[in-house]
Amino acid sequence: HILNLVQSEMMRLSTFTETILDLSAMDANRLPLYPEPLDLSTITSQLQQFFSQTPGSERISWNINQSTPIVLADKKALHSVLFHLVDNALKYAPTGEIQINAFEKNDSVCIQVRDFGPGISPSVIPHIFDRFYRGNMTDSQTVYGHGLGLYMVKRFVDAMNGEVVVENKPPKGVSFSIFLPQID
Repeated sequence: HILNLVQSEMMRLSTFTETILDLSAMDANRLPLYPEPLDLSTITSQLQQFFSQTPGSERISWNINQSTPIVLADKKALHSVLFHLVDNALKYAPTGEIQINAFEKNDSVCIQVRDFGPGISPSVIPHIFDRFYRGNMTDSQTVYGHGLGLYMVKRFVDAMNGEVVVENKPPKGVSFSIFLPQID
């Protein structure tokens, strides 16, 4: 069990380091993205394997299969986006189910990460995609983070010609929906 926890934390540190490097490159307009047709089930199975070593992973319901429409996205960027959304759900919703769903919506594919935790204070919503923003101090003091995950989510989704939407449902949780171009 301890070895799994150490391995999980090493992967988290590696992902954080990549996040910092990617953000630096994005700020310098030197991070090329390579959009390609992607099968979401492949990316989510990689994430599912990673998160299986993380405490609380039994609460995650991965509802994406091979019949989900193909999206046009950068593989590394989409992996990072979904990693940060699932990681945040595990951290900020310490109990209750976490659902990852994907479905067709108009000419897009909506990838939704929804938790059933306490939700987000309405005063925080306008700032959650700001760099280094951590929300209210109560959460910030008890939950580890740097305030870069959602900032990067927004930057990557925008760079892939997508949209990220937050639906707050306190006290029944929060839903992050990523809309990306669909490939016919």
